[in-house]
Amino acid sequence: TLSGSLDELRVFTTARNGEQIKKYRTRNIFAQEGLSLYYKFNASIDLELRPNDLLVWSGMRLGREHGLATLDFGLSDASRRVQPGDEVIVDGDQGIVILRPSPEASARYEKVRQRSMREEEELDSLREVPALTLDGCRVELMINLDNPEEMRSVLSLKSDGVGLFRTEYLFLNRTAPPGEEEQSRVYIQTARSMKDQPLVIRTADIGGDRLSSLGIDAPKNEANPFMGLRGIRLFLRHSELLKVQFRSILRASGSGNVKVMLPMVSSLRELQSARRVFFQAQQELLAEGVEVKPRVELGIMVEIPSAAILLDALLPESDFVSIGTNDLIQYTLAVDRINEEVAHLYDPFHPAVLRLIDQIVEATHRHGKKVSACGEMSSDPKTAPLLLGLGVDTLSLTPRMFLRIKQIVLSLSMEKARAMARRALTMKVAEGKAAFLALVKSADICLDNYSPGAIERLGRGYEQLAAVNPQLRGAAGAARPHPSREPGDGRGGG
Repeated sequence: TLSGSLDELRVFTTARNGEQIKKYRTRNIFAQEGLSLYYKFNASIDLELRPNDLLVWSGMRLGREHGLATLDFGLSDASRRVQPGDEVIVDGDQGIVILRPSPEASARYEKVRQRSMREEEELDSLREVPALTLDGCRVELMINLDNPEEMRSVLSLKSDGVGLFRTEYLFLNRTAPPGEEEQSRVYIQTARSMKDQPLVIRTADIGGDRLSSLGIDAPKNEANPFMGLRGIRLFLRHSELLKVQFRSILRASGSGNVKVMLPMVSSLRELQSARRVFFQAQQELLAEGVEVKPRVELGIMVEIPSAAILLDALLPESDFVSIGTNDLIQYTLAVDRINEEVAHLYDPFHPAVLRLIDQIVEATHRHGKKVSACGEMSSDPKTAPLLLGLGVDTLSLTPRMFLRIKQIVLSLSMEKARAMARRALTMKVAEGKAAFLALVKSADICLDNYSPGAIERLGRGYEQLAAVNPQLRGAAGAARPHPSREPGDGRGGG
């Protein structure tokens, strides 16, 4: 749940059809015409709004990386509606932007924002606390890393490692691909920062539209680049890119607990081809006298339904599995989530999605391997317990939501989460969030309040938690209760 008042809003987009981007400055707001609104606070509130107050209503998708909320569509007329000097409120929970809010609306949102900031301070007391459920199950919580510049804040969260290091940034805004020396320096430095904790480096998931800027022949007129030449498909087509990245990562293997992950795998042939390049890179480095760990794990992201269905065939070639829920949902449901006409059909609670995740977990465990999840479902307080109930071993989270999800884990009974997941798998109709929240209520799982103070107010108290997790006694002393929430002040959604 992210929204807030006016002070630190930023609006970004890209030019479309080669048109020049229109830019507007409205007090502290920097706006560009297009598709994405970013804001960093998390709060929400119900208001009675006049029709003219609404700049947009959309089936909001939250971009949780870097503590930002995102409205990915529905803002195409922003530059025509927003005038210099206008005030704007973004409510990420409800997917609305309020243009020229009333003084009452601004005051109420500011009040919620202040309360949210107090709760953020309380969550800091959980940094050193192990992620144990009420019934004593240890949950592995990792971090998604977009750029090594984030390492200081990531390390301060005391996570169990980096479950997803996105390397796309290395290939952006340049005229040639990054070389082996440049890449290896980044990976070695990051691995050393993590010490013995896992660092899962994903090979770059870039699309063919990036190739021309890198000086490489690119496909022309790809109608749908998201389902085109991207990820491991692109890197197998241009295998020199893949080998250079493999060599760079392998050179970092002696500096930490480094693992490699392949995106967009859809077939056994792709995985086997990538493994051959991986083996070649390993042998070349050893022949050159470079220190490489004897065994570096190579895993896959399961984000395409074909990979989920064929997982029994893929697992002998894969050391671990990570579920990329974002693409898995949209490919399973044939929904482009940034298309305003169908985005409301993007549903993480859809029975087909839940059953597919269940199949992935069951197959991976049957082969004696671990499965993580690194998409938005992991960082959403409403869906993270469902993933754990389905048997996902590790959640890889955005830094912004890490402590909030840890608080959910601390107040969660794994037994109840499993029971809730079993019931969810029996759903036949895609009733979405409403049906799922009914399951949550029937399982006696509370997802509405996450701060230590809120947990105490609910009567769950740290005496009960401390029986399993003694380190919580100190956190309980630091917690203080908050006044009850105002109607509509939901905190779900990241």
